[in-house]
Amino acid sequence: MRSKFIVLSHYSNEAIGEFDTVGVLPGVYESLEDAKAAADAALAEDLSNGIDHGEVVRVNESTCVLPFDLAPAYVVGEAVDGYFAGYHNIYAVFAV
Repeated sequence: MRSKFIVLSHYSNEAIGEFDTVGVLPGVYESLEDAKAAADAALAEDLSNGIDHGEVVRVNESTCVLPFDLAPAYVVGEAVDGYFAGYHNIYAVFAV
């Protein structure tokens, strides 16, 4: 059977007291490319809100340590440089 994909978000922002919020983008994606595009679009929408989180770095599947033992196929996001616990906004694609 061919894999389908979902996109999970993981968000923490110490400045507003919001920690480890996990969400699921609506829908199941037929291809990895479609799921990656959805994750990229969700992050782009968040970034367009223009909230300044200080000095942030981009996060991807090789630089992101998620708080659960699942291996994502793709990760896009940002985090405070050197202080991931303080702020991060991550979208991760998983095969299901």
